[in-house]
Amino acid sequence: MNIRVLCFALILLLTPTAHAQSQKGVWDARTQSASSNTSRASFPGRGLPQGQPGRADGKASYGRNAVETVPSGGMQRRYMVHVPPGYNGRTATPVVLSLHGAGMGMDSMRGLTLMDLTADRNNFIVVYPEGVAGGWNAGGMKSKSSENDVQFIADLLRHMQTKYAIDKQAIYACGISNGGQMAQKLACDLGDQIAAIGVVAITGLDTVCKSCSSRRNMPVMFFIGTDDPLCPRENGEAKQLGALGNALGIGDLAVTPQLAKFADIMTAEEVAEFWANHNGAGASPRQERIADRDSRDGCTVAREQYGSGDREVVVYTINGGGHSWPGGLGFVVEGKLGRTCMDISASELLWQFFRSHRRR
Repeated sequence: MNIRVLCFALILLLTPTAHAQSQKGVWDARTQSASSNTSRASFPGRGLPQGQPGRADGKASYGRNAVETVPSGGMQRRYMVHVPPGYNGRTATPVVLSLHGAGMGMDSMRGLTLMDLTADRNNFIVVYPEGVAGGWNAGGMKSKSSENDVQFIADLLRHMQTKYAIDKQAIYACGISNGGQMAQKLACDLGDQIAAIGVVAITGLDTVCKSCSSRRNMPVMFFIGTDDPLCPRENGEAKQLGALGNALGIGDLAVTPQLAKFADIMTAEEVAEFWANHNGAGASPRQERIADRDSRDGCTVAREQYGSGDREVVVYTINGGGHSWPGGLGFVVEGKLGRTCMDISASELLWQFFRSHRRR
């Protein structure tokens, strides 16, 4: 077992702010179902790449965190910055924006993804912006917020550039659920600043994609669970929302492709096709099956890749996966959100993807 991951995760789970902010939020571990499997012998992180030493003497070193604010839209907006131990203030350093889902906050996103550990191993800065009232104005028919969050992110990036040595050609955005929708909104509206995006446990909003104003190719990586009730598929398969629907206050529905279109939600196939077409990546993806590294998680993984270079669109389909962050701490709310795949780490794969794409 990776002791570093275990200690880090235990600290996060025992810290009240590591939980989602809303008592009714989907990601609030305190309201998890009694049937949730929270007693696994092995902690999330098992089988994932081991951390690399951060000091010349071979001992591991850790980054530091700071909560900062920036004026935007007539208010002070908050975000957390994680700076890796290798940061020296002189060398231009990549930045990953990590956007939480609805009902979450910057602390719970940090705890869910374990992105700090990936940043410490690979020497990039992680920024956890915080939405207003636990949501993002990602566009679409029913936005989670009325704030101008694109302007907030633009203001945040300008503010960051006054305080940190930022590599302006290596700014990336990723998010889960509503945060994944926001990452796609940034790709369309801040495409001149964002080099690549990652989208976890969500598809896309039809009106946002169809009105996407960016002409720049945008490399995109998706992680979509087949048992995620919020990610409909073209074959008509639809999972009932169940406990997730109860948590959202919308009952035990099933998001069919027909209902999804009415609600402005794209199917998994549609969103991949949209970004592949946007990038001119072609319609015939290369397919690969990923090794089942953890037979206990109830999931397997398949990978599809459209195009290459700055046209690249990659889709990880998590067979049996729920509304969760692969390789993260989602097991604490499995009663609501479904299985968390431990065969891969979304944080690690996103960084490997990001590092190969710089904005031209």
